[in-house]
Amino acid sequence: MFKNYFKTAFRSLIRNRNYTIINIAGLAVGIAVCMMIFIIIQFHTSYDDFHKNKDRIYRVLTEYHHADAATVSYGKDIPFPMPTGLKTAFPQIEQVAPIFASHDDKLLITDDNGTTVKQ
Repeated sequence: MFKNYFKTAFRSLIRNRNYTIINIAGLAVGIAVCMMIFIIIQFHTSYDDFHKNKDRIYRVLTEYHHADAATVSYGKDIPFPMPTGLKTAFPQIEQVAPIFASHDDKLLITDDNGTTVKQ
């Protein structure tokens, strides 16, 4: 019985080649987009999963508005006075771990005084 179903489906696919190509291409694109969305969502929700208080961790990004074009980009580094300003403006913040980018693409981690602790 299944052999007959497969034979009928194969004959139908051969008879309507353009329709078959469009359907299979659409199905492939749909599956690929769903997989990409799943991977992106999984990546963005997996940050800081190893911390026990992961719901209390936030990341502050820098937003750059470019004058030559109407584009906006985001950076991982923040201005130096930002950590102190955040702790002063929001007393409920317990700790701040600032990240500063250097010109030679080294990651700098500083303490409260601005002294580089780790490169």
